[in-house]
Parts: sequence; C-alpha cells; structure tokens
Amino acid sequence: LFRSMQDAVSEAIKFDREMVRVSQVTGITVGGLKDLEKEITRVSKGYGVSSTEVLKSAVTLSQAGLSAKDTKIALDAIAATGVSATFDDINDTTEASIAIFQQFKVEASELKDVLSSINKVSGAYAIESADITVAVRRAGGAFQAAGGNLNEFIALLTNFIEEQGVSTSALNRLKNFMPGRCISCSTYPLKRFSSPTMLRMDIRFFLIA
Repeated sequence: LFRSMQDAVSEAIKFDREMVRVSQVTGITVGGLKDLEKEITRVSKGYGVSSTEVLKSAVTLSQAGLSAKDTKIALDAIAATGVSATFDDINDTTEASIAIFQQFKVEASELKDVLSSINKVSGAYAIESADITVAVRRAGGAFQAAGGNLNEFIALLTNFIEEQGVSTSALNRLKNFMPGRCISCSTYPLKRFSSPTMLRMDIRFFLIA
C-alpha cells in the first residue's frame, strides 16, 4: 500500500511538471489549461494509457506549434492508438502525427480519421501502422513536395512492399521518395501505379545502402 502511494505521488509530481512545460510552451497559465488537463485525464482513463505519457504527447504537440485547442483534439486521436497492436508507443505516434500535420497539411480535427485509416490499411495488408508512420516521418515531405497526398503515399508504400517483396524492416533504411533517377543508392521502381499523380512523378523508393 505504501509503495502504491509513493508511485501515485511520483506520478502526480511528474504530471504537474509536464503541465508547467505545456504552460511555458503555450504561454497560457496552468490555470488556463484546465480544459486540456481534463481531456488528458479523460483519454488516459478511456483508452487505458498513462496520463503522464499523454501529457508528454501534449508537450511535444505544443512544442511543434499546435494551439491548446488543437492539442486537445489531437490527443484523443493519438491516445486511441494505444489500444491498437499495430501502432508503436504514443511518443512515436505523436511524432508521426506532427509529420502528418506539417508535411500533408492535415488538420487536428482530421487526425483521428487519418490514424484510423492507417490502422485499417495495416489490418488489410502486410504492413504495420508503425511502419507507415515511420515512412511518413522519413519520406512524406519529399513525396508531398513532388505533388502527392497522404492517401497516395500510403497506397504507394503498401503497393511497394507487396509488389517488391521488401520486408517492412527495410523501411528503417528508407531515406526518401524522389522523382527521377537515383544516384548511389538502391532503386525500386513500382510495376504499376494507382494514381495519375504517381505516374506523372515516376517515383522511386530510395533506400540507404
């Protein structure tokens, strides 16, 4: 019982420290973040994830420039992935969500649908949600700059793995998506494309040797 009390006090102290960090990043007083604090408590209980981990996610989102309102919205979507076996930990999903926001101009209100779609793709094809989010972080920006959108990115990635027989572990070496020719790297052209945009870009996967 004493150990449980110690753990509860330690968790509460960590939580308060992280709330102070959110306050410092957003410029809003801790008292002004009560709605966010309530949301963190709600989603942590609702999805069975640590409130401290959810709060760390809130800090990361705030540091990335999200408003307190958008952070609150995004947290529900991110915490929901904690009950999915295809996603890694919340910290990784948070970083991937920021990449999705920044690279594909997705709004916080759209994040839950995006992460749900990624989870569905993972359930239907031989690819983990975590692999998709890793690829978004490493190559999404170049793909978007070349004219592609997030759905095309996911479709291309899934197609690539299924057609080329490349293991998802190869995604850890993924460097970029780029149109045109590849110099001093391994190139995997797709046999077919599901989008005119992809055809026009003549996309290749670049893997670090």
